[in-house]
Amino acid sequence: MFLVHTHTMMTIGPVHPRVTIVKTTPKPPVVRTPTAVSRSATRTVTATGRVDVVLAFARAQVGKPYVWGAAGPGSYDCSGLVLASYARVGIRLPHYTGSMLSYGRSVTRAQLRPGDLIWPYPGHVVLYLGGGRIIESPQPGQVVHVTTIYAFWTARRLIG
Repeated sequence: MFLVHTHTMMTIGPVHPRVTIVKTTPKPPVVRTPTAVSRSATRTVTATGRVDVVLAFARAQVGKPYVWGAAGPGSYDCSGLVLASYARVGIRLPHYTGSMLSYGRSVTRAQLRPGDLIWPYPGHVVLYLGGGRIIESPQPGQVVHVTTIYAFWTARRLIG
């Protein structure tokens, strides 16, 4: 497949038409894993990739200030950081921590995986990074940061 784009280029003297031919290559088809790998393993790989996108976005917000009601790009509140991070993979969440509790499925602290939402206490939600670490937009006067889990009330899994 070829796309042809014409434009003119100004030079000292007459204008000369130029034609640029750009070869585009279609994206390769998605290759499914062989039947030796279970279908659930295939979903896990896909889920892991989506979680990586969510967490990479959240990490890129470190240092931005907490502002109540904000969902980026320059500042975030706790639920704003979570909803903006999950929006990167097409998951739309409400901008309210209480409403987020009805999304996904419940997980225990022992079952936590990266990307899970944790409520350290009612009214505050954070993202689990793995290894006992979370990323949060905590409260006015503070910035988005990474820290250890300091409390656990409940958690939800949205991917996987």
